[in-house]
Amino acid sequence: MDVEDHKSPAAMANRSSNKKRARNCCFICLAVLLLLGLLLLILGLTVFKTKKPVTTVDAVSLDDLDVSFDIARLQVHLNVTVKADLSVQNPNRVSFKYDATSALLQYKGQVIGDAPLLAGKIGSRQTHPMNISLTVMADRLLSDSSLYSDVMAGRTIGIAYTQKDKCDLV
Repeated sequence: MDVEDHKSPAAMANRSSNKKRARNCCFICLAVLLLLGLLLLILGLTVFKTKKPVTTVDAVSLDDLDVSFDIARLQVHLNVTVKADLSVQNPNRVSFKYDATSALLQYKGQVIGDAPLLAGKIGSRQTHPMNISLTVMADRLLSDSSLYSDVMAGRTIGIAYTQKDKCDLV
């Protein structure tokens, strides 16, 4: 007796519905992955966007005053050492480590002061106190003829940081 392989209409309908079910499952999984990727992109561009640390000067005191004369060049060198208490606030949701750095005090693009900063770590949304000793080369500052007018106008001196190595997010 020959057995013919005939497929019943119910078996064909079941196989067709299984294919549709598998295709729908793939589309749903793909849509969920796309939505998850979009959500991560939005969070990365808004909430987790890195922000610069906020530095606040809490107190400043005069520590040392050095005057030296260069008779050969007819110059007077005046250096002032200033102790400063700073607070560095990390507004990010991630902590970061920083390597040895220098804080530079600038006036109209000219470096008039320098302070070394040691390596450290600031936790997420934390404020880290720092005590630095800033050496100000006052002779460079006083040699600028527009200093008096800038002081009377209330213009400020800018502080910049030079990064000797890199800053790592933790």
